[in-house]
Amino acid sequence: MQNIVSSLISVGFLLFIVGVLSRTYMIFAVNGAQALYTFQSGRTPRREYELLVAEHRAPAWPLFMSRKGLLLGGGICAGAILLSYLFPTR
Repeated sequence: MQNIVSSLISVGFLLFIVGVLSRTYMIFAVNGAQALYTFQSGRTPRREYELLVAEHRAPAWPLFMSRKGLLLGGGICAGAILLSYLFPTR
């Protein structure tokens, strides 16, 4: 059981990291390197990236992975931690 939990935590963490990297890629694609240091009002980087995808000027995978990777990775990690508490090893 402990091997399954550690594997789930690893997979969840990797998905979460891929989601974070995809989100960072989207911010760089929209605003460049200055976007990480300046906080601009107006459209969010996610919305602007959606417009770039709609115009076929950017790939769609970062948009998908930033949404699903963060949520799925966090959910898998949380589920694995809960699973380890529900079924402890002796």
